[in-house]
Amino acid sequence: EQSYREHFDRVATGGTIKTTELATFFKSLNLRFRRCALAEVGSEVEKDCELGRVGLLSFEACRRAVEICRLREGFQKHELDQFRKAFQVFDRDMSGDIAPGELWGALQWLRLRI
Repeated sequence: EQSYREHFDRVATGGTIKTTELATFFKSLNLRFRRCALAEVGSEVEKDCELGRVGLLSFEACRRAVEICRLREGFQKHELDQFRKAFQVFDRDMSGDIAPGELWGALQWLRLRI
C-alpha cells in the first residue's frame, strides 16, 4: 500500500486524481491494462468514491481500481460475463472443467481467432 500511496501522490493534485489520469497512475505502477478496461473501472470506482465529485478519484478509489483490474485480469465486465456464459454452455458434462473439444467450441462461439 505504501508504494501505491507514493505513486498516487506523484500523480495527484490536491489529494485526488482525475479519472482520465487513472492510466498514468497504473503506468507508474508498471501495470498495463487496456484503456477500455480502465475507463470502465474508473467509472465504477468513481460512483463509489467518497468524494462525490464527478471525474475525481481518491487514493482509496484508485487502490480499489487496481484490485478490480487485477481480479478481472484486464478484461471488461461484459467480456468476463461472455466467458462465463461460454463456459457454462460448453462444459456439457458439467464437470467444472472444459475438455479440449469443449474449449474449441467455446472459442468458436466467442468468435475468437486461434
